[in-house]
Amino acid sequence: MASRDERERRAQERITQRIARRFERGLHSEISGAIRDAADAHEDGRSIDAAVDAHGEAVQRLLERMWTSAFTDIGERVLSQLDDEERGLPIVGERKQLPDSIQRALQSFISRWGARKVTQITSATQSWIRRAIERGVEEGMSVPEIGGAIRSRAPQIAAWRANTIARTEAHSAAQNGSLQVAMDSGKVRVKHWAHVDDHRTRTHDNSDWDHTAVEDVPIDQPFRVNGEELMYPGDPSGSPGNIINCRCAVTYRTR
Repeated sequence: MASRDERERRAQERITQRIARRFERGLHSEISGAIRDAADAHEDGRSIDAAVDAHGEAVQRLLERMWTSAFTDIGERVLSQLDDEERGLPIVGERKQLPDSIQRALQSFISRWGARKVTQITSATQSWIRRAIERGVEEGMSVPEIGGAIRSRAPQIAAWRANTIARTEAHSAAQNGSLQVAMDSGKVRVKHWAHVDDHRTRTHDNSDWDHTAVEDVPIDQPFRVNGEELMYPGDPSGSPGNIINCRCAVTYRTR
């Protein structure tokens, strides 16, 4: 039988991935559109970077809406559980509205990471397009042929990137919401890193990071993951290899 920590991790993953799927299509549309517009710009002798940057505001709006949904849904879930546990009631997870202090923490998260994440996303798109142009030139393709090749791959590249971005960013915001609620409650002493027990989980056999051996720490202290400090799984201050597509969750010890 799965432990309580694992049951909670699975429940949070289901909620978070449902939110990610809601926004994945919009991200796919913007990334695919950016690639196609950049291909057009290359053919016309215009800036490919400017063509991609033009989609930045739409991408940021999608991220902010997704972050808000994930942060709020998991935050409300944790708030309810902590309240039920304190009163000795069965933990049913009935949602409760987040206090103003937590809403401010959400806005702080958005303000801190919004522009940075858009820059990372657009830069990655621009880098891929530049590499595609360089490969085309090396293969002796004409400018229209390069543009056509880039457009033909836009749906595939956009689909992969939109899925990765949606899963990673929804998870990050959800775990931030969970931690903000736990810290604000004053009821939690220790936090626990609940990892997934399967072959995809980061270990030293398949990664530079080991998510199976992260020790519990006081609520206000960072986890230490192979020398890197993360306040919660998916903490965007961490290295990409440590947080992209992470499925771990933070759970809590109140006693």
